[in-house]
Amino acid sequence: MGAEARLKEKNITLPQPATPVANYVGAVRVGNLLFLSGHGPLRTDGKPSALTQPDGRIYKNAFGLDPFIVAETCAEVAACRKSGIMINTFMLARDYDLVSFVRRVAEICKGKAYFTTPYTLGQYVLMDYMDKKTKTIH
Repeated sequence: MGAEARLKEKNITLPQPATPVANYVGAVRVGNLLFLSGHGPLRTDGKPSALTQPDGRIYKNAFGLDPFIVAETCAEVAACRKSGIMINTFMLARDYDLVSFVRRVAEICKGKAYFTTPYTLGQYVLMDYMDKKTKTIH
């Protein structure tokens, strides 16, 4: 049963949404910051596969880990660290190249990387580059 049917079954009527008073966009980029508007968690395969070039064009490569995109991503991670922005990653895959990439990101930004699989979400391996420790959490 869908949400609308359940509301009708319970005699619940939701008010109409207000008329927008401005133009809304999904994201705004200011310098090297990206502000998201009204979005929940993003689902991704975790692999960096696109970037915006200085002239505004999008460079993308969905096949494998593109060395150019990885280098630019790592440079952005380093800039985040320099700005005091912490990056922690929760990874659900076991692909060797992606694991290596996530380890590299955690090392660059001195953040944490949590490794698990969809089958073992109750457990994960925590790689904490701040404490130079690796431990299994159950």
